[in-house]
Amino acid sequence: MSISYFPTTFGNLGIEDDGEYVTRIFLGPGESEPTDVALRAFEEISEYLSGDRREFTFGIRTEGTDFQKRVWDAISEIPYGETRTYAQIADRAGRPRAVRAAGSACGMNPVAIAIPCHRVVRTNGETGNYFYGTEMKESLLRMERDH
Repeated sequence: MSISYFPTTFGNLGIEDDGEYVTRIFLGPGESEPTDVALRAFEEISEYLSGDRREFTFGIRTEGTDFQKRVWDAISEIPYGETRTYAQIADRAGRPRAVRAAGSACGMNPVAIAIPCHRVVRTNGETGNYFYGTEMKESLLRMERDH
């Protein structure tokens, strides 16, 4: 596994890859020589953050429970600029009463931005929590709405 770091308006973006797939995207300190896989992913993420990209084409490999993977798949289906509630995600993942578990799986998302958990909101319309803070979540939602 390699981790490459890139500067963004939100802070240093770490992209971990296994030489073929992106396995983790996160914010955190660090410096490194970027890998080809990470460079490609960062190029797409940069295009997304500037409003010029709506979908990602780089490969992603995640590890988690079956339920977490179903939640992440459901989240990945949310169209650009739209939101879904935690309840809708739990239902789509096959466990309609597991709203809190869906929220927890959302918080365990290993590839922030690429699996757009920022698009999941509370049933009452409030933004809800985000691992990197509500300010970043609201900023990503606003950026998508504006483009």
